[in-house]
Amino acid sequence: FPIGMMIWVLFRKFGDRFSLKGAPALTLIVGLLAFMVYADFYLKPFMYLLVLFSIPSALVVWLALFQDSHIGDGPMTRLAMLLGDASYSIYLTHAFIIEAIRKLMPRIVEGFVFEAPLVMLLTALLCIVVGILVDRWFDKPAVKGFGSWLKARRFIPLLMQKT
Repeated sequence: FPIGMMIWVLFRKFGDRFSLKGAPALTLIVGLLAFMVYADFYLKPFMYLLVLFSIPSALVVWLALFQDSHIGDGPMTRLAMLLGDASYSIYLTHAFIIEAIRKLMPRIVEGFVFEAPLVMLLTALLCIVVGILVDRWFDKPAVKGFGSWLKARRFIPLLMQKT
């Protein structure tokens, strides 16, 4: 999180001066993600998590910031925006989904193995879907309704006054 904050400050200050757009950036992003997968399997006992994940993740975010003009408004961009909008809801709900599947499915399906790759993939997809639904059906309406409620009761001007 702090690295993401630093990236935003640098992006706002320097803008496009350190940009890498298009295919070279995409190649670097894919390479960094591949490194993180490789590191997770083969280097984990020997390297610190900062090197394994934080620095490559920060570079992926940095490179992604400059891709707006190159990517345009296609379906992948809309998917990325949807996931970005729902990311906090996904973060808040994923633990409940994972634990529910991990604890309930062995009771329903004999021989259920949570660590099976297909089960983990389906669990991740379910976490994403539930997070999107929570964002659309609860978070956004609640934020909108609460904001309207505060404005109607003139709480916001009262909060801004010095006492």
